[in-house]
Amino acid sequence: MLGSGFALAETTDSEGTFLLDCDATASREPVSVVLTCADAGAGLDALRWTSWGEAEAEAQGILRTTVCEPSCAEGSVEEHRVRVVASDRRASGTVSTYRSLTVTYLDEAPPWAPSGTEHYDVTRTGGPI
Repeated sequence: MLGSGFALAETTDSEGTFLLDCDATASREPVSVVLTCADAGAGLDALRWTSWGEAEAEAQGILRTTVCEPSCAEGSVEEHRVRVVASDRRASGTVSTYRSLTVTYLDEAPPWAPSGTEHYDVTRTGGPI
């Protein structure tokens, strides 16, 4: 059972593995994922998955983030090419969900991620951990 009344029959690992978004929508190989639920100020778009359903799944895409200068309402949106690894796959019956995302910047990392990598707990999606 996943979400409100959503159940799956027997499936393969790739068919029965999901990633949850802020509104608890379960998606297989999502094209976009909101990372900061409070304001949707950061999210992944144009995701192209090269693996799915194993212990880890991998994609490349674009991280879009709102730069709140001078304020979030007046700020701009930055885009960064990223590699995404979904991990911490947990099963419940025939359904599995990835619980963690690691986002690695493929070009120069922005000032807020000096290591070039950010980690997100997608069971709460309140921002980087």
